[in-house]
Amino acid sequence: MPEDAVVFVFSGGLSFRKNVQFLTQNFVQYHNKDEYLLLLGDGPEREACEQMVDDHVKLLGFQDDPAAYYNISNIYASASRSEGFSISVLEALSCGLGLFLSDIPSHREVVGMGEDLYLGENFSIQNDGRSFNTAMGELRKNFNRVDKEAIKDFQLKKLSDKAMTVKYDKEYNKFLKAGD
Repeated sequence: MPEDAVVFVFSGGLSFRKNVQFLTQNFVQYHNKDEYLLLLGDGPEREACEQMVDDHVKLLGFQDDPAAYYNISNIYASASRSEGFSISVLEALSCGLGLFLSDIPSHREVVGMGEDLYLGENFSIQNDGRSFNTAMGELRKNFNRVDKEAIKDFQLKKLSDKAMTVKYDKEYNKFLKAGD
């Protein structure tokens, strides 16, 4: 990959639920010449993904240290069909990555948390919302707004284990006071 490449990364199981075939197929169809996708993980859909890739998609298999790949990437991408609050999205934010995520509720929630900070874009996996290509265009237009240090700070202040513990403590205390 060229040094000035825009690097997207996905980390997780290559499975139906993670919808990696959709991500791979659309990335291959719509990427620019300076954009690359790293796929970290393994699973039942690996062979199908291997059939779709071009020179801009690297299937790297399971990796013990995904953060090493996050640190050489710009954007975390996921086309998941369903998620709780994704650990890999949290890891990506802690490394300062922008987000390019499917528009499932948990992904919309995290992208929407960036009120004063550009976190990225959501795209439809059902073709009933904003298409992959349209969202990719918006991401490209706003790429200069992806601020790695500000995103790391956001994750630390809003979504770290310490920040979440404080939020849970406040809710717990409200519950206790309501019972008095």
